[in-house]
Formats: sequence, C-alpha cells, structure tokens
Amino acid sequence: LLGQFPPNVPDEELTPELYAPVFAKALVNGSLYVASFPKTKKNATISSEPTPVPKQVKAKSKQNKAHTSSKTQAKNSASAKPLQTGSECHEKAGDPVSLVTGEEILTLNDVELPNGFVWSRTYRSSKASRNQGLGYGWRHAFQFELKEVTDEKHNVTSWEFVSDSADEIEFEPVEHGSTSYQVYVGASCHFLNPNTRIVTLSSGDQYRFELVEDIWLLKQVRNGIFSTFQLRYSRNH
Repeated sequence: LLGQFPPNVPDEELTPELYAPVFAKALVNGSLYVASFPKTKKNATISSEPTPVPKQVKAKSKQNKAHTSSKTQAKNSASAKPLQTGSECHEKAGDPVSLVTGEEILTLNDVELPNGFVWSRTYRSSKASRNQGLGYGWRHAFQFELKEVTDEKHNVTSWEFVSDSADEIEFEPVEHGSTSYQVYVGASCHFLNPNTRIVTLSSGDQYRFELVEDIWLLKQVRNGIFSTFQLRYSRNH
C-alpha cells in the first residue's frame, strides 16, 4: 500500500470497522495505491537504465494533457457503511425460520426448465406489511428494484438496490460515467448514462436498470457467463 493520509485514531485502537472506510475512500480518490511487485529468481538481474519513451508517444501525451485539462473528470465514490447480512446467508437448520433474525424466510420454486431457468417466490415475515403483487411479504425471482432516496427537500441522498429476497444495498450518488462502490458487501452501481445504471454484486451477477417514466426498470439480468435474461414490460410496467 502506497500513499499518505492523516491517521484518525491511535494504532492500538484501530479496528477493521474504523480503517476500512478510510482505505476505501483513499483508493477511490487516488491518495492511496496498491502495487504488486513480481518475484525474481536468485540469479536474475534487473537493468537500472530506464527504457526511453518513443518520440511519437511523447508528442501524443502532450496533446492528451492539453485536452484533459479543460474537461472535468467524473469521480467515483466508495462507502463502507455496514449493512445487514443477506438473507441467503442466514442459517435456518432445515427450518424456514432464520436463526439470525427470527423471521420466517421461505423460498418456493414454481417452475424449473431444463436450461437452468428457475421461477421462484420468496416470503419474508419482516416484509409482511408490503404487497407488491404476489401477496404480503412475497417477491418473485426477477423482482429487483433501484430507487432514489430523498430527504425533506427532495434532494437525492442515496440509491437503494432491493434484491429478489428484499435485501437492501445503499449506494452514494455519483455523476454520469462514475461508479459508486459499497465496500462492505462488495457491490457497485455504475452510472452509465442519464438513463442507464448497472448494479454488480459480489457474486458477479449484474442487473441493468433503465429509466422509464421516472421509474428505474430492470431490463437485463446476467447471473453467469452464458446466462442472460432480457425483460420487457407492458405499458403499466
């Protein structure tokens, strides 16, 4: 790790919960770097003379500097805010009741196709006050949501991703072309353009949302190298 940033607490009081957010933001802001040095054999020698840069590359780099100096670059964001453990990680010991929260978490597979496609429903007693079409507390396998959380003055404070099992992940808002990272759960949200945002989870699964009539609709799901689903909606979504 290479970089400089002021310490916030004495070394003997450092814990992962304290230094993880500092390291995450330092990596994104460019004040901290990670370097990997290749291993060398015992008799290997490394030349101390630097390799000269070709003249064409030098001329091109000057043009790039002049071009980028007048253009504002979008900044990424990183948050290590602790979140609740995903419901799929809760131990149930053969019973639909979670040993972590005490709530009932029940998943039923309604349709299974030979190509691996599974249509399932999940019930959570902690979400029993919500009815989103399948009954109170139920969600289906493609019910992923992306919402903008606002304050009293209608300013966007965060982006909230809700999974098919009602697990929630909050991302800090960023500008177009930037990525917001949630380090605690290993997820990210890339703001591709004004109408497209892509959420990537630690499992590698990707969810592409598009803005339609002020609602972020799920348009594509990628949960494997050869597994991609395109979603279409009626006028009423």
